[in-house]
Formats: sequence, C-alpha cells, structure tokens
Amino acid sequence: DIKTPPVGLPPGVPIVFAPTVLWPKVEFTITQSGVYSNVTLAQGQLLRIESNTLPKQPVTLYVTGDLNLQQDAELRIEGDPFLMGTWTPVTIYLGGNLNGSNSNGINNMTRKPVNFFLYGTGEDQDWQIKNGTDFFGVYYGRNADISIYAKGAIYGSVTGRSFELDVASGGAPGAYFGLHYDQSLADPSVSPSGYAIKRWWEEAGSPVGGP
Repeated sequence: DIKTPPVGLPPGVPIVFAPTVLWPKVEFTITQSGVYSNVTLAQGQLLRIESNTLPKQPVTLYVTGDLNLQQDAELRIEGDPFLMGTWTPVTIYLGGNLNGSNSNGINNMTRKPVNFFLYGTGEDQDWQIKNGTDFFGVYYGRNADISIYAKGAIYGSVTGRSFELDVASGGAPGAYFGLHYDQSLADPSVSPSGYAIKRWWEEAGSPVGGP
C-alpha cells in the first residue's frame, strides 16, 4: 500500500545552513516534525536530525517535492548505537524524487534500521541513492524505481516498483557487502517490508579441514 503522511504536521522550520568551527561541513539541525516543499543539500552541507527533548521524541518530516543530496552532502540521523536514550526515531514521507550525487548520503548513526524509515507517497518516483558508508534503515516506495550505488553494506529492507543494487566496495570490517535483512524488522507492525519472518536460524559452516 501507499503510505500516507500524518495530518496536522506544522510547516517545517526554515533550513538555514551555518558554518561550523570543528567540522569542515556547514550544518543545520532539524529538531521537530514538519512539512517541507523540497529539501536540497548543496555540496558539503550536513543536515542533522535530532530531537531536542528528553526523552527523545520521534521526528516525522513530510517532503512534498524532491530530496536532493549533492556531492559530499549528508543527511544524518543522530544517536549513539549503545545508548538508547540518545536515539531519535526518524520517518520521512517523500512525495517526489530522491536525487543523490557522489556523497555520504543518508547515515543513521544509531546503526539500528528501525530508527529510520523513508516512505514514498508519489505515484511515479525515481530514487537515485548513493551512500559512502553502511546504511541502516528502510526504503519503502511502492511507486518508486530505486537504484542504490553504495560503498558499504545495507542493513534493513528495500521495497520499490523496481530495485537495482550496485555495491562497489567498503562496509564494516568482516561484513559482507550487499543487502542484509535485519531481524528487528521481522514484526510486520513495525516494518511494512512485504513479508513476515516465521522462523529465524543460522547454519553453521563446515569446520576447517572438514568435508
């Protein structure tokens, strides 16, 4: 099914990037839910999403148009993977296209796929995604042609009208490249991945020198 954004979201806080002292990127932080007509990150810009409440509240963004990531731009979901209290669950509803240049792309710092969902709401969408690091999250665009060009592994799930994955290199040490379904998404009430897992097991490999 096509996902629909919640009603009653306020207009998004205007995004104004400012230079930082400790990091060579210019950055802006979104701290609350809102509606945006388009979101464009120019070269070298960093858009952080992090709730400023305690405990952290989920942040939902509805982008009615396109999401554009130019070269070396980054959309970052903040949170320490070992400290649950720092996690900000983020959901983005996207009505238009996702245009990714050669960049770090979308980075979920919590490293938990359940903390980032990108839903397509349009009738005909084209998502060109380029990630320079591992990706943790869910892409769900039933009417989207999704092409992912990654230098790292993808942990989560992808649902689209069509899907092409081109993994060049990279990823965490010792991890296989490509797409890895995450057990945290097994509950269909949590993730509309198109199927539910009834059983989960791992097969042990043959010992060294074995048959």
